[in-house]
Amino acid sequence: MTLAHAKMLKAISYAKVKTDSVDARTLAELLRVGLIPEAHQCHRDQRDLRELTRARLRMIGQRSGLQSSLWQLAAKYNVLIQDVGWRYLDCLGDFLHHQLPGVA
Repeated sequence: MTLAHAKMLKAISYAKVKTDSVDARTLAELLRVGLIPEAHQCHRDQRDLRELTRARLRMIGQRSGLQSSLWQLAAKYNVLIQDVGWRYLDCLGDFLHHQLPGVA
């Protein structure tokens, strides 16, 4: 049994006639000549690790977005934050809390 990589299998998506029998015949012919790109299904423990890694990357992206927003806010009010621990959102937030107008 072969698990075909759907994104890489373009012969069916480019076909003008789209019926199950035509698609099955096309797949059988591609399988016969060895032209079906196989998909890889990883093990459960690897999937969990990938999920954790992707979640961490999303959170890093969100943190970067927050840092950028705080930098832009500080620049808007001409507040220099280079010597503050700007990489750490809690330090930066505390610093800006006392520097920006209208914040007590």
